[in-house]
Amino acid sequence: MSISAISGTGTRTSPPWVTTQNLVALSFIVQLGLLLYADHIDSNPEKYGGLKYTDVDWRVVSDGVKLIFGGNKKAEGWFIQDTGLPVGE
Repeated sequence: MSISAISGTGTRTSPPWVTTQNLVALSFIVQLGLLLYADHIDSNPEKYGGLKYTDVDWRVVSDGVKLIFGGNKKAEGWFIQDTGLPVGE
C-alpha cells in the first residue's frame, strides 16, 4: 500500500457523466418529484388516512420555531396537545 493511499492524497476521477450541470439537473428533477408527490398526497388525503403531507410538515416546523424563538420553555403545539408528551422544561 502506498503512502498516498493511506493519507488520502491520491487523485480520484469521477465518471464522465458526473458534472455540476448534471447534478443540478438531477437535484431539480428530485425536487420536482417531491413537489408532485406532496401535491398528490394533499389532493387525495382520503387514500392516506386523511393526513395531508405538507400540513403536518408545516405544523411541526412552525411549532419548533415557536419553541425556539418564542421564549417558551415548554412546547405547547398540536403534537403535545394530542399526545400529552412532556417536551421542554
